[in-house]
Parts: sequence; structure tokens; C-alpha cells
Amino acid sequence: MLQQFLNWFTGSIPGGIILFLIPLLLIWLLVYFLVKMESLDKLTLILSGLIATFIWFFNFYSLRQNYLPIPDPKRILVFPFTDVKNDSDFVAYAFWDKLTQNLNTKTDKNWIAYKTEWVSDSFDFKQFGSTAYLKNYAKKVDADLIVYGILVPDSSGLVGELIVETLQEEEKLAVKFEPFILSSKNFSETAEKFSEKIITQAKIENQNPKYNDSINEFYKITLPQEEFYQAKFLFFQKHFEQARKSCRQFLEKYPDFPPALILLGEINLALTHQNIREDLRGMDNFYSEGRKILVKLNQKIPKSLEYWFFKVKFHATYKEWQTVEEYLKMLLKEDQTNADFYRILYSLSSERWQNFKEVFGKIREATQILDRMVTLNPCSVNYRLLYSDYYLEKKILDEFSTSLNKGEKYLVQADELNPNHIPALMKRGRFYLLKKELGKALEFYHRVVTLDPNHTEAYYNLGVACYRNGQTKEAEKFFLKAIQVNNHLDSHFYLASIYYQKNEKEKALKLINKRITLSPGPSDKFIENARDLKILILKDDTKEVKTELPEVK
Repeated sequence: MLQQFLNWFTGSIPGGIILFLIPLLLIWLLVYFLVKMESLDKLTLILSGLIATFIWFFNFYSLRQNYLPIPDPKRILVFPFTDVKNDSDFVAYAFWDKLTQNLNTKTDKNWIAYKTEWVSDSFDFKQFGSTAYLKNYAKKVDADLIVYGILVPDSSGLVGELIVETLQEEEKLAVKFEPFILSSKNFSETAEKFSEKIITQAKIENQNPKYNDSINEFYKITLPQEEFYQAKFLFFQKHFEQARKSCRQFLEKYPDFPPALILLGEINLALTHQNIREDLRGMDNFYSEGRKILVKLNQKIPKSLEYWFFKVKFHATYKEWQTVEEYLKMLLKEDQTNADFYRILYSLSSERWQNFKEVFGKIREATQILDRMVTLNPCSVNYRLLYSDYYLEKKILDEFSTSLNKGEKYLVQADELNPNHIPALMKRGRFYLLKKELGKALEFYHRVVTLDPNHTEAYYNLGVACYRNGQTKEAEKFFLKAIQVNNHLDSHFYLASIYYQKNEKEKALKLINKRITLSPGPSDKFIENARDLKILILKDDTKEVKTELPEVK
């Protein structure tokens, strides 16, 4: 009982029980020695000790309110992998998605699913398939059980195997289920069957979910869901237009199926972000459709957290922040274990954070929200990139090297979770450029072009790194490659600078003119710099480039 009380009282304060008890110990040691020395009246000393204890209790509890609560560290990790690489094959995606949904619905554990494409595009198959690697990964994300499997193409569909293994030494378990055939016709019932087997074999006693979302009832309806999951898979692959077409086809047959309505709304929001404008509500034709979707969802599943979460994202996309704040409070009062809720909270202005004090205490810094996101979804590379971006922006205000080192820590973690995550590698290269560690920056940009030989920004950044390192010949090669792959805008700028310094005026003038012609307009930060360089080239009174060159991407 005492241990439980102390755990509750100390909350998520770093140091926890030790930080709480040490000052109390010091207070009463001091009281004890003063009593022994008889320097003051015994009753007065004891009363002073009690007052000091009360003050410390009050201050510690106030401090506790500044730290968001930490969820139960025991997590279950679903980590499937596959050798299927056909983008049009949605069956593997649908199976893992359905399996995870069933497990989350039937248990109070937080299951994290890594979809098939994430793994096959990112890891060496043999290395990733090793038990040692899986256990190491599970340790990083604080998992106590792994479910992993193999899906391989077959003439009749996909042949699959599933293995469930616990990581607790006192309760060792490793069960390999019988092979199964997976197709577009049976993925739903197969997922249902194996979710029950996993719960039974893993001996998950508490099978009561934290909340029974009303949307789950619609997933149980027997109807052909191939088009729905195909749309979901295309959306995950970021083929938004194709996903929208497939989802609308499904809704023509089943117009009141809430999961598909939410999916269509999510696709529309993604397309809106792709074509973001100054006045979204006035110019975006997805806004009115989104409103109609919200009305339908309110009629069908008014209390569903999925509906409320989509509602929050909708209003956040259209920058209706007061509405976002109101709905987000409702969500967080119901469920504080969804990392995506905190991602939306992070997008609000810091002034609005203080309005959430009644939900989980006062938020003093953005790092409290970022910590919560990483804690709730320890597998997420993107949340770690968000953390690194935070410190990259802070470098303007805080001590430069300290902020960079803090940001680098999260990029290293991202690399450990997924060593071939291209956005993480690009950001890490940028960090090393800012730290003037050009050799390391080159290493990470080279890793990117090895994974994606057509990554324009990586070639451009390689060129910038070489240019800053005085390797103009190598820089020229990379800038030319960036132009060849995708006519990269600022590569023209750097090449013009290189040729100008080499006294090749005609080449320099041609390239800087091209850079000015390709300018996207008012959003172009370096158009005036490009014009300044053109003036220098035309004057030809010096070979020193006096204008500021563009930054890395």
C-alpha cells in the first residue's frame, strides 16, 4: 500500500520516490541531532519538523503537477515483417491492421503494429528476422511480448506464419502457430482467429478494453471490405488521389460506413496539406465535404473517440484553434494514452497549453509534450524527428552547441529504431553541417543516395557540404546530379558561384539566369541574392562571392 501511494504521489517526476524521501530524511535527521544537543525545546523542534515536512509535501505535490503522467511501461508490441513488395497488394496491410484492431478491442494492452511496408523497405530481411534483433528492438520500446510473422507470395495468395514470444524471464513462452493461407476473401476472419489465439497463448487475463469505442461495432459487420482496405493501404502509401477514388467507390455501395467516412475525411485533409493555401476555408473544395462527413459521423457514432479525433484534426487543419482546444480537452479527459492527441496539442500555441491544466497539470515547456509522445509511442521515428526539429529551432534562442547536441540525441535514437529512415538521415546530415562536422554530414547524405539514387535534396546537400569543405570539384558533380534528377533550384545558384570563381563567366551567367527564371515567386528567400550574384558576374570586378548562398534543405 505504501509503495503504491508513493508511486502515485511522486508521479512522473525525474528521481521519483528518492527525490521525495531524501529531503524528508534530512529534515528529520536535523531535528534528531538538535533534540540530542538540547539546543531548543523538544516540542518546538518536533513541531518545526512537522511544519517543514508539510511545506515539502505541498511543494513536491505542486512540482508533480508540472509533469505529465507516465503510462504503464508494460507494452505489447506487434512487429510483423514480410517479403511482399508489391505495392498493389493490400492484403498483408489489411491483415495486420485488422489483427491489431482486434487485439486493441479485446484487451487493455496498447498494441503497436508495424505495417509490412515499413519493414520491407527499411531493414535487411535476414537481419530483421533474427530473434536477437527483435528482442533488442523490443527492449528499446519497452515491450513485454512480441508477435511477429512472415508472409510470402503463393499461387493461392499469401502463405503466412505467426509466432508469439514473451520477453519476461519468469514466464518464458514461444509459440509458433500453424501456417495459413491469406487472401482478399479471408483476411478478416483470419485476423479474428489469430487474435483469439494470441490472447489465449499469451495468457492475457484482463481482456477488458479501456473503452469500447462504438465504431468497433461497424468493423464487425459482414460486408466486402476489400475496396475499403485497398483505399486505406493507398492512403498509407501516400497515393492520395487513388485512395480517394477507391474510398468513394466503397462509399457509393455503403454510404453510412463510419470507418470509410473517416478515411475519406483523412484523405481530404492530406490533399489539403499538399495544396495548402492562405484562406483554406474559402478556397478548399474539401472543406464542405469534410463538414458533411462530420454531420454523418455525429449521427452514427457521436461518442466515438475516432470520430472526435478526426473532428479535432479537421479543425486543426483549418486553423480553428479555439474549437480544437475545446474538443481536445474532451478527448484527453477520456483517454491519455494516444500519442497522436499530444501531437495535436503540440501544434497549438504555447499560450493555449495552460488551458489544459485541469486535465494533466501545468505545462511549462514543449519538451513535456514531446516526452509524452515518445513515451506513448516509443517506436515512432517521426516523433523523435519532431524533437530534433524543436532543438534545431531553439538554437536561435539558446546556446548553439547545447541545443544541437540535445537534438542529435533523438536523431541517434531514430537511427537505432530504423537505420534506413531517409528523413531521419537527412536531418542528421543537416545537424552535422550546422556543427561543422562535414565528414559526418557527407556520410549520412551518402547513405540517403545509396537508399534512393534519385533523392534530389540529398545530392544538393552533398554539394553544399563539399562546397563548404573547399571540395569544389566534388561539389560541382553533386550539384549537376541534383539538376539532372529534378532541375534543382538552388543547385543552379551554387554552380553559378563555382563557375564565377573559376572565371567561367558564360557558364556562371547562364546558370544564374536559369535560377532567376525558375524562381517560385514571393516565397523565394534567395531571389535577391541570386540577382546580386548576377550583378557581380556582369561587373566582373572580383571573383569573391559576396552574396549569401542558400542553406541546406
